[in-house]
Amino acid sequence: MFRFSFFLLIWSALNHAALVTISYVNLEQAQSVQEILEEKYAIPNSLIKLEAIKECPQAYDNVLHICLSQNGEMEILNAKTEVLRKSFSVFKQDKKE
Repeated sequence: MFRFSFFLLIWSALNHAALVTISYVNLEQAQSVQEILEEKYAIPNSLIKLEAIKECPQAYDNVLHICLSQNGEMEILNAKTEVLRKSFSVFKQDKKE
């Protein structure tokens, strides 16, 4: 499990990419989602990128891309479910240890 989380950190650093991108109009909403990801799923802050927008962009090629639109709705633009399942469980397990 440690190897998988280490791999994700290296992949993220080499690609200058976040594991999770939260595109938002309202910063408070984005910070709430980020807090949930950090606390409930133990995703490190360094793997979550917040991006201010005016409208939802095209999906980015990262593991999870969430868009919080002007009307407050959440849209999942990209979700690589297999990677999400493995990585979220790794981070959750690491937090317990």
